[in-house]
Amino acid sequence: HPFANEAKLISSAQVEAIFSENPTLQKGQRAVVSISATEAKGGTIIELSAPGRALIQLDSEIFAPAGSRVHVNIDGTLGPQRSK
Repeated sequence: HPFANEAKLISSAQVEAIFSENPTLQKGQRAVVSISATEAKGGTIIELSAPGRALIQLDSEIFAPAGSRVHVNIDGTLGPQRSK
C-alpha cells in the first residue's frame, strides 16, 4: 500500500498528497487519511496531476486548519470506485 511522502489538508474535505515513487495511482482509488494517532477518515482520489500527486476527496469533513499535515495511504484492498 503506497504511503504519501507528504500530505496536507487544502480544505475541510480535500487533501493533496505527494507520493515519491511513481505508484500506479488511479482515480477512484480509496485512501485512508490519518489526522492524528486516533483519528482517520476515508477518501477517494478524484484527480491526478504531476507524477505521484493526488487530490483526495474525504468522505466527511476534518475540522482542522487548511495546511495541516496529515498522513495518507492508499487502500489496496479495494479497486478503484466508479464515479457516481
